[in-house]
Amino acid sequence: MPVDMIHNIGLLALLAIGFSLIRFSRFIADNSIQSKILVGILFGSVAAVVMFNPIVVPQGATFDTRGGPAILVGIYGGGLSTLVASVIGAIARYQVGGPSAVGGAASFIFYGLAGLGAHFALRKLNRRPDIPTLILIGIFGTFCVLPAFFIGQTWETGIAILQVAWPILLTGNVAGVFLLGYVLELDERRRQETIEAQNHKKFAEGIFDAQPSHIAVIDPDGNILTVNTEWHVFYQRNGGKPKNWVGENYYSHCLSDQKTYGDKLLSDKIKSVISNESNGFEHLFPCHSPTEKRWFLMMVRSIKWSGKTGAIIMHINVTDRVVAEMRATEEGQRYRSLVEHSLAGIITINDQGIVQNANKAIEEIFGFTPDELIGNNVSKLMPEPQKSEHDGYIETYLKTGKSKVINTGREVWAAHKNGKIFPVHISVSADRSGPTPMFSGVIIDLTKQHEMYEQMEKAKEIAEAANLAKSEFLSSMSHELRTPLNSILGFSQVIASDTDTPLNDTHQKAVNHILNSGHILLGLINQVLDLSKIESGKVILDLEACDLDALIKETLPVVEPLAEKNNIQVFYERSPNLIQVRADSFKLKQVILNLLSNAIKYNEPNGQVTITAKSTGLGFIRTTISDTGLGIPKERQGEVFGAFQRLGAERSAIEGTGVGLTITKHLVELHNGTIGFNSDLGKGSDFWFDIPVSRLSKQHTTHEPKDET
Repeated sequence: MPVDMIHNIGLLALLAIGFSLIRFSRFIADNSIQSKILVGILFGSVAAVVMFNPIVVPQGATFDTRGGPAILVGIYGGGLSTLVASVIGAIARYQVGGPSAVGGAASFIFYGLAGLGAHFALRKLNRRPDIPTLILIGIFGTFCVLPAFFIGQTWETGIAILQVAWPILLTGNVAGVFLLGYVLELDERRRQETIEAQNHKKFAEGIFDAQPSHIAVIDPDGNILTVNTEWHVFYQRNGGKPKNWVGENYYSHCLSDQKTYGDKLLSDKIKSVISNESNGFEHLFPCHSPTEKRWFLMMVRSIKWSGKTGAIIMHINVTDRVVAEMRATEEGQRYRSLVEHSLAGIITINDQGIVQNANKAIEEIFGFTPDELIGNNVSKLMPEPQKSEHDGYIETYLKTGKSKVINTGREVWAAHKNGKIFPVHISVSADRSGPTPMFSGVIIDLTKQHEMYEQMEKAKEIAEAANLAKSEFLSSMSHELRTPLNSILGFSQVIASDTDTPLNDTHQKAVNHILNSGHILLGLINQVLDLSKIESGKVILDLEACDLDALIKETLPVVEPLAEKNNIQVFYERSPNLIQVRADSFKLKQVILNLLSNAIKYNEPNGQVTITAKSTGLGFIRTTISDTGLGIPKERQGEVFGAFQRLGAERSAIEGTGVGLTITKHLVELHNGTIGFNSDLGKGSDFWFDIPVSRLSKQHTTHEPKDET
């Protein structure tokens, strides 16, 4: 019986080896129904074969090592494989016959259930069966099959058979599960390793081919072992025909054009990497096509396999980066050129106030060369107290983000190398994008501007003094001229009105000329006197609520003789609901009279003058005096309100001094009003002025010169 046992186990081992060769060949696919059925057939067939070489015990029962494949089919095949193997094994056992044929056939069910139980336990534990596990599974299967001994047998017979057969049964099952399972597990692990290696290879090949750079692997002699897909694509894109690169010599093929690579010793450098004399290197080279300029970065690193050392060479297209760097370099050079040639001083400091850069203009402004400033605190360019407080300004800005100078501009005092304090305008911008905040300042020397302002202020003071002296002179002269002129007019009137000794016609005509000329001269003197009062700021306004409509009506009769003399028609168009204005009635009447007189004097014969008054809706009443005269040329319209400007009328018979509109403009502005005009040559002119509506009670106002500072 021991010989039979050894023979049976050897047969099982031989069958197991043959089965493993079939089981793990390409003939069987994983997880398909056909594969599971085929696995069940194979395991069932192995069990059937060993049953035809049974071990017979004295009670007439037969035993074999069928337990091994019957249990393992559940582990390696699953439920469907177990069902197929059990059916085949049960039929075979039943055909063998004997007193325990039914129980033997039923044993396949118990063995299959034991194998499935072990399968689920291993899957839950997520582990592969090792030698101790296989032994435990054999023991577990032996206990699971014990009920089969009592099928078709009496209890006493079953017990008797077990007492004799249990060592054989246990030994056979453990040996069968161990031998067959060990072989299968070795092959399974070998298969998994093969699959894993293939997957790793595919993964590596996928990564290799997915690289956008052109990659080649060479052996110690420079022969190409493999290239990636992008290598082929690039070669064909540039006119090359498809070819197998394996076996091509990299040195002779790819490094034949030394001008392209710009390095005569590239092959030697690659060989030094292969010989471990160098860790690798990178080399930038141009590779221009007829249609575009391109640059590539060649990266070389060593690679080892099977005791050999070769090199992996990558050609990376870095055209975009090179072009960007070239543009950045050009922009940087252009910026540096602009900075260096800027008339304004430009200086850069860090968050500690230390000067990092300064252009040449800084030396012209401060007297310090850039080298004298770089590395020193920028407070070197400041007078006290700003010099001592400067670092605190930066600290405050970095903490609060608030500053009077940063991100804005202002005028400050600066210190020259020679100790001179002078004014500058500085604009500071902050850059906090980098790891260290940086500040850039643009500085303009204001010394000349200040000197110019001072000269202008002095010139203004001199001009104002001269103007005041002129006004005072004119005022004095006007008073002095009016005294003898009034005497002349008075005596002329006495002579003209003397009834005791009347004048003859010739003398009467001469006296009348004296009177007319005297009155004209007196009017001119009064206008000059009014202008001098206005310019000296000595005009007094009695502001009150005035009826503009009444003022206009009072003025019309005054100009009526002048209008009749020039054959001019005067029309007044009053708007309804005209409200009162706040004005000095006498001065406002003078404004209206001046504009009406001008409109009549400078009109065409048989012309018209129209007066309108209406609200602007903005708190003002606008009065417009329109005429049908010749109009004012555009090139001379800027001179209209200038003193002593008559715009060519001085060569005509029209009387005047050219100060009427000047006085009118001043009077309107003293009322906080505005004045203007529109004129078309050959069509006439519209002069208008706006006076505020009345909101206050009558008040007495003296206008002094405005402080322009």
